[in-house]
Amino acid sequence: MIGFIKRVAKRFVKDVTLGLVFPLAYRYFSRKPVVRGRVLFFETKETAMPDSFELLFKRLEDDPGKSPRYLTLNQNHVSYIQYLKNSVRALHDISRVEVVFLSDASDLVSCIQLRPETRVVQLWHACGAFKKWGMSTVELKFGGSKKDLLKHPFYKNLSLVTVSSPEVAWAYEDAMVLQDTPETIKPLGVSRTDVFFDQEFLANAKNKVKEAVPAIEGKRVVLYAPTFRGRVAKAEGPDKLDTCALKDAIGDDAVLLIKHHPFVKQLPPIPAECADFAFDVTRDLPIDQLLCVADVCISDYSSLVFEYSLFGRPMAFFAYDLDDYCDWRGFYYPYEELTPGPVFRDNESLIDWVKHVDKRFDKSEVDAFRSKFMSACDGYATERIYNAVFVPPLNSPGKTKALDVLSEENRNGVDVSIVIPAYNVETRIAKGLDSILSQTYPRERMQVVVTDDCSSDGTWGVIRDYATRYPDLFDIDKLEAPSRSPSRPRNRGIERAKGRYIFFLDADDWLGPEAVERMLDHATEWDSDVLLVKLIGENGRKTPRSMFTHDQPMADLRHSKVCWTFAPLKLFRRELIADMKFPDDMPEDIPFVLEAYLRSKVISVAADYDYYHVSFDSERDHASVTSWEDPHSNIRVFQRILDLQKEYGKTDEELSVAWKRIVQRDVEQSLDASIDNGIKLSSGELLTLSTFIEKRLRTNPDEILFKYFASKMGQAG
Repeated sequence: MIGFIKRVAKRFVKDVTLGLVFPLAYRYFSRKPVVRGRVLFFETKETAMPDSFELLFKRLEDDPGKSPRYLTLNQNHVSYIQYLKNSVRALHDISRVEVVFLSDASDLVSCIQLRPETRVVQLWHACGAFKKWGMSTVELKFGGSKKDLLKHPFYKNLSLVTVSSPEVAWAYEDAMVLQDTPETIKPLGVSRTDVFFDQEFLANAKNKVKEAVPAIEGKRVVLYAPTFRGRVAKAEGPDKLDTCALKDAIGDDAVLLIKHHPFVKQLPPIPAECADFAFDVTRDLPIDQLLCVADVCISDYSSLVFEYSLFGRPMAFFAYDLDDYCDWRGFYYPYEELTPGPVFRDNESLIDWVKHVDKRFDKSEVDAFRSKFMSACDGYATERIYNAVFVPPLNSPGKTKALDVLSEENRNGVDVSIVIPAYNVETRIAKGLDSILSQTYPRERMQVVVTDDCSSDGTWGVIRDYATRYPDLFDIDKLEAPSRSPSRPRNRGIERAKGRYIFFLDADDWLGPEAVERMLDHATEWDSDVLLVKLIGENGRKTPRSMFTHDQPMADLRHSKVCWTFAPLKLFRRELIADMKFPDDMPEDIPFVLEAYLRSKVISVAADYDYYHVSFDSERDHASVTSWEDPHSNIRVFQRILDLQKEYGKTDEELSVAWKRIVQRDVEQSLDASIDNGIKLSSGELLTLSTFIEKRLRTNPDEILFKYFASKMGQAG
């Protein structure tokens, strides 16, 4: 009887608070204006910030125009009275922000009449669409009644829902009752998966797991990561895995790491005889670090398998209670058709598969699963979400428009010359040229300068065809003899360029349709001499990322990351580089771009759009260039850099980032090329290299690095 009274009282309080008190409180708080740039990351249950928020929160911390804050209601961790108080305080904060980010259901955000100045973005805490939730569970044991879910909804007021793939949008539409606004759901990717494409994060994850569990050293890591059973408030962890039998089968060369769902409060015990094989890390390590190091993953109904598919490694499903779970909660897809690995209901079969996984793993199954359900998770989800939420439309009021400024200064002038060196790209160059034709900036104010480096295929014919169709746009040329480098075609392009700005585009890459308009708008507004634009890797290409975390109207060499990219795929003020040349007796990028940096008064970074799509490695496959296999030419680059430092009067401290980048990448590659090919370096060349290493160690001391390079110098000499 007492229990019944408590339930009735709680339902009454819920009806009153969600139906009356909270909406009135929000309306009262909304009398004050929204604070420009204020952003709230709002969580209902968890105390600590969930990983769904972390990368986007950090991205906004780096944005001087944004003020992000994390707030949690601490539901299930505090008394009900305190939870209600926390809710009222949260409504005050929600009433004053421009954007609210969620990662889970929220009846609090859904019960109010949201003011038009505020947007709510649902990032969701899981990838893909596995087990059902929300309105999809109304006929199942896990879900509430349809009447209750409609009376007190959890997914109202959403302006954007981000998902991992177009394939799963229908499931979110069903679960969140978004049938009337399906355009709300966009496959922008899941922010927290970006870490799985970050080499530094992967290395740190491995070190963290080793620190927590030293026993993994030299052994395979098998991760058991099941979801919980029952309702959230009384979640239980499954205990049916035969840990001892698994140890007998693989214990000599593997360890088992167990990660239960964070809702599980009472962790199932590990048998004492397995203490040297099985380790419960539920409270010690986050799941993202564990996924990075796991060689094999065993799960059941957890959505973490979507993230794990990004690694292309084996996974199996221990679904001993599959029939009961289907009745309890259900799945969006037939379970055994969905799972990218074998499903087992007994320990014997599962353990036998794990023991022989090298022979039985079908990687194509995981690859197909990843392609279907995780296509938007490529390492750039955070930036896409940021752009979708915060980047103003191209023609938004108050934005400086280059077309207005530059056409007023020179009504019939050329604003930008796009310089393209071409060599044997017959089948690929059209995509880049078509991307220029598709630009939102007026063609009559652009010039496309293409120089063919005596291609041996049909490249010249393709270029001439475009020039014939668009004679006022294309300015084409062909060298008399192969130059053996993109330097001479680019130099020829600089000579013929007429624009206020010059942009270098490689022949097998392409531009986003708004790229030219946006980059010119930024360069005009910021008075940029050099403008770096965000690069996007295609077809497996890796691109620099550290300098593109946010827009930088003025980035300096000493504190920014601009020296981590010396590719000339940038916008340059023409008068800055008109008398400069790409060298043709050494790798050309670093000396040219570094000198442009040193000449500049304003170096800027535009990170608000996917400007430049980098595809094939042009300078390896489609141009004959001075390569890293010739350490002598590389050392001429290093000597040129030392000369530039002296010429422009820069201190070692001002160039400390450049020293770090050049030593860690270029000097090391040169030494490796010398050692691997048996090429001995002269005393003068060794002196040049040692000068660079000394500058790197003076500004960034590292004893281990000193010993490492000392050894390599000895081998190269």
